[in-house]
Amino acid sequence: MAMDIAEDYPLGGLRILEKAIYSNLLEENQSEALKKSQRALFTSHSGIIPVKDRRTLKGLSLKPLIIVDTNILIEALKDDLLRELSVDNLGSLDWTVERAFHWMLRRRAQEERVVLFVPRAAEGEFMHRTK
Repeated sequence: MAMDIAEDYPLGGLRILEKAIYSNLLEENQSEALKKSQRALFTSHSGIIPVKDRRTLKGLSLKPLIIVDTNILIEALKDDLLRELSVDNLGSLDWTVERAFHWMLRRRAQEERVVLFVPRAAEGEFMHRTK
């Protein structure tokens, strides 16, 4: 039933599967099978499901999406320059909260714990300001 609904309304099909998974009416192996089906359904329709609607799908364990703005890009550039100029390659002379924040973002993105997204507008503004 969820697959039929998903053909016209993918988010609706995913929600039906999620309700069934967390209904406490299924055995563990049935629940796991539905989770796999939900993941497959999401993968096949992810291109047309808006990001804002994905947050309601808790059973998919999606990685957090972080939208990176121009200020973070500029702070990351400043940090890269500071590291290049420092003796220890860490830039330990100037440690700030901003540096810690974007280091954490980079680390989590490298570990594939989050998905970073730089909008075209932010990228354009960054390129314009750093010419």
